[in-house]
Amino acid sequence: MKFEIILNMPVRPKANTSVKANEPNRDGALVHRIVCEHPADNVGELMAKAADDGYVVVDEYYPDNSRLYTNHGPIALSYTVIGKVKFWDGK
Repeated sequence: MKFEIILNMPVRPKANTSVKANEPNRDGALVHRIVCEHPADNVGELMAKAADDGYVVVDEYYPDNSRLYTNHGPIALSYTVIGKVKFWDGK
């Protein structure tokens, strides 16, 4: 199942921009958001796994120039930096 996770941590600014981590951009505060996939059947199951182990390993997806998301491999997320999680339907 795919999830959208908002992390409680600074955002790495894009290259060639004047925006620094932790500084607001034109839309307000920067938000560290990832789209990922995990075999959990729902948000509760994903968070239970993260809480039990202290982290969760997910496959992270990035959008390309056409806004299609492609798998960029596994990433481990610490339970302590997960702020919000929801089912991601691709919108």
